[in-house]
Amino acid sequence: MRNWKPSEFLRLAVVLTAAALLAACGASSPSPTATPTPKPTFTPLPLVRVALPLSLKPLRASLFACGKKGGFAVVVDDAPQSALPDDEVRLWWGEPPAGVAAYPIGRERLVAVASRDAPASAVSADALARAVIGQISTWQALLGKEGKGTPSPLVMVVPTEGTAAGLRLRTWLRLAPIRTDAMLAASPQAAVQFVEGTEGAIGFVPARWAQTGDVRILQVRDAPLEWQAPVVAILRAGASREARELVACLQGR
Repeated sequence: MRNWKPSEFLRLAVVLTAAALLAACGASSPSPTATPTPKPTFTPLPLVRVALPLSLKPLRASLFACGKKGGFAVVVDDAPQSALPDDEVRLWWGEPPAGVAAYPIGRERLVAVASRDAPASAVSADALARAVIGQISTWQALLGKEGKGTPSPLVMVVPTEGTAAGLRLRTWLRLAPIRTDAMLAASPQAAVQFVEGTEGAIGFVPARWAQTGDVRILQVRDAPLEWQAPVVAILRAGASREARELVACLQGR
């Protein structure tokens, strides 16, 4: 057995003590904490609410495109023109109400549409008016060929009162009563769908709507001026910058 000198015992004790202290320090040192990842923040887009008459519903795509271009969101409220909500922007077909700030953005016109199997593609405005008020009830009479061949019944679908299309139609007729057997369409979409599925039918819709279904636009000789009217954007008092940018964008399309 080795004989340890007192100095060696002392050095060993110092080494063991130092090792114990280092171990204790390592055990008590807190572990480094991970830096938290910052959470992404989302800034909501400015919002513009637009009241859109059913007659102008095909303009929805232009509204959304203008919102995307301007960096703001567009929310559309569809309703009959007579019951539009008081949104920041209202689109209107025809003469706007008095006392509002209205800006022209285009024009729209009423057209007569028929089913694809209609026996003609052109009619006169006078004969068509007589058909709407009930003086003509067959296609032969509408085309001036009464008494020739088997009569083909004429089915009429007209827009309801209170709609923009209904106002254009009734202004043209000078408020003459519409035939009592006419079908009433609450929206242009309903009119297009009815004409699509009904043999011998004629309906009246805004021109943009005629492109949405499988119908034929009738060429109307001496087409009434009352069928055409401007489309305007009405801005509410104190409208936001985004609302004004939306109107400016629509004017440029």
